[in-house]
Amino acid sequence: MARKFTRRRWRRPERLTLEHPPVQRRKDIGAPTQLELEPALARRSSRRRLESLLVLFLVLCALEGAAIAAATGRWLILPAVTGLGVLYFFFGREWGDAWLRRAMRARGGSSSRLQRLTSAEARSAGIPAPEVLICRGDEPNAIALALRKRSIVLTEGCEGIDELVLEGMLAHEVIHLRDGDAAVASLYLLLAGAPELLFRRAGVGCLLAVPLWPAALLMRLGRRVALPGDREHRADIAAAMLTRYPPGIVDALEAAGGPSCGVGLADGFWFVARNDGDGPAEERAGLVAEM
Repeated sequence: MARKFTRRRWRRPERLTLEHPPVQRRKDIGAPTQLELEPALARRSSRRRLESLLVLFLVLCALEGAAIAAATGRWLILPAVTGLGVLYFFFGREWGDAWLRRAMRARGGSSSRLQRLTSAEARSAGIPAPEVLICRGDEPNAIALALRKRSIVLTEGCEGIDELVLEGMLAHEVIHLRDGDAAVASLYLLLAGAPELLFRRAGVGCLLAVPLWPAALLMRLGRRVALPGDREHRADIAAAMLTRYPPGIVDALEAAGGPSCGVGLADGFWFVARNDGDGPAEERAGLVAEM
């Protein structure tokens, strides 16, 4: 006769084997926590990209100097142009934040709501609260900048959107600041966008880059270093984990956009790229919705 199955018999220790571990329900897991390893790896990758951009810029400056020296027969031009590239980098590292802000016509935000949400997301990500700036634009969008000072530039359209949507957009940009993506983008805009910065009257220091414009224009070939293919998707997923509300990221991707303004070279670094249309944003929203 078969032995009767009882609750007590099921709980015998020999039944709890490694092949059949006890089931843990989602409600018992608790709040999701992000592994510390992820930000560390992202920052290490960003540091390598920063170094690659700087080396590429100095090599292009040296090649420009060599070309001019070969054409004129004055070989002192080679170290002079290379040294000018180094000087421009050091000036840009100190005052580049102000140059980029002026070029984008960004001003300090007076909304306590924006400051409160940004501070909350930065605190959750474990970084100091960045400065919130406002630029022209009827549709919501955002971009993170970081050379010496961390800041998030929002369009005027962000001031009237739903708080959950705004929270998702800010969390995305805070992730870029935490992982170093914003620093890579800012350095790229500083080095490759020197002509645009001067035309936008960003600062007198941009005059240093006038002899380096050929190198700056060739620097745009390194766009893939500053803008890797998985940059936005990684930030979307991390922002969804940070806010613990993926639908907020999806709604933000659907609401953001707008025509290009400010520095045209920065179009691909906005929360929703201003020159890619709606296709990539819809694809990103679909990937987040699958979480």
